[in-house]
Amino acid sequence: MGTFIDGESGSSVRTKINAAIEKTEGTSAITTIDVDGGAIDGVTLGTNSAVTEAQVDNININGNAITSTDTNGDVTIDPNGTGDVNIGNFKFDADQTVGAGQDNYVLTYDNAGGKISLEAAAGGGGGAWNLISTTTVSSAVSSVAFTSIGSYNRYVLLWDCTMSSQQIPKMQIYDNGTLETGSNYSMMRNNVSSGGSFQTTHSGWIGASGATSQIGRFDISIAAPRATMEMAYGGFDSATDAANLQLIAGGMKSTYSITSIDGFNFTTTAGTAVINSGRFSLYGLSQ
Repeated sequence: MGTFIDGESGSSVRTKINAAIEKTEGTSAITTIDVDGGAIDGVTLGTNSAVTEAQVDNININGNAITSTDTNGDVTIDPNGTGDVNIGNFKFDADQTVGAGQDNYVLTYDNAGGKISLEAAAGGGGGAWNLISTTTVSSAVSSVAFTSIGSYNRYVLLWDCTMSSQQIPKMQIYDNGTLETGSNYSMMRNNVSSGGSFQTTHSGWIGASGATSQIGRFDISIAAPRATMEMAYGGFDSATDAANLQLIAGGMKSTYSITSIDGFNFTTTAGTAVINSGRFSLYGLSQ
């Protein structure tokens, strides 16, 4: 641009400025500019000379990649309110509730709504059992609860465990988030080795006799109007070779009104920390 001298005429100053600024209609081209503060409004990037890389805070945009530059940094896309996230032809429902109640949910596409969202796994293939969750017990507990069970018409719990002594297992339901412990469980119990008995009022589905080492299956259909179940378990009574096989069938009492079965609780009639070890796996089937 040149150097301005005190007392220099206005025409001389204009000449020097014009030498540095090429004036065109409505625009000015400046060879070098250093903006050290303030703001520049209404700027368009990349129309005449494309910007090849941009760095804003911890986000870098370069070529076809958007990456975070801080260590283990996340990249968050957060639409406002009920806005969705669109990636190509895919529209994701980004304002869904996500928490413990959505454990083991899967992404599914709904053509009617045109969105991809989380839903309980449908059991795939129209009849395949879907593993909901597995709990492994390595130290003594009094119960094993399943409270995030998705939405199925039928459930099966498989278990193999070791008790501290000969114990009778008990199965209970969670109805609308509350563990049902009242005398609303109806069942027919049969000990293969010692006959049968009928029990209409109890605080859970139980067998007539117990076992120390157990393997068992609990099967329940929660379809309206009543939850119906069957349970079978067996194992050794103790350290001897004596064994028991228990068969139980029934459901909730006809006088009990189910709101929504949304969990299961495996415990014992003792109700104390007698389940020493074992593996418990819950499956669901959409019939």
